[in-house]
Amino acid sequence: MSPTNWRSPLFFILLQFMISSSNPHPQFPCSQPHQNSLYPFCNTSLSISTRSQSLISLLTLNEKIHQLSNTASWNTQTWNSTL
Repeated sequence: MSPTNWRSPLFFILLQFMISSSNPHPQFPCSQPHQNSLYPFCNTSLSISTRSQSLISLLTLNEKIHQLSNTASWNTQTWNSTL
């Protein structure tokens, strides 16, 4: 094997290792291990307005601005099927 040919297999082996070592199941803030302890919006005994204020207070200004826009395209097939 020439000196330049070993780099490609090594790259793919390292890439596969990095992909397989990532967590396939993301952790959610309201899941069982820390259901009510970390965030008030996970506490279902609080009122909806209190929980929503808690959740909104954690968003940055940029995240709040992005929530105001809708970039989803219109599904014309659904619109045509109702005619």
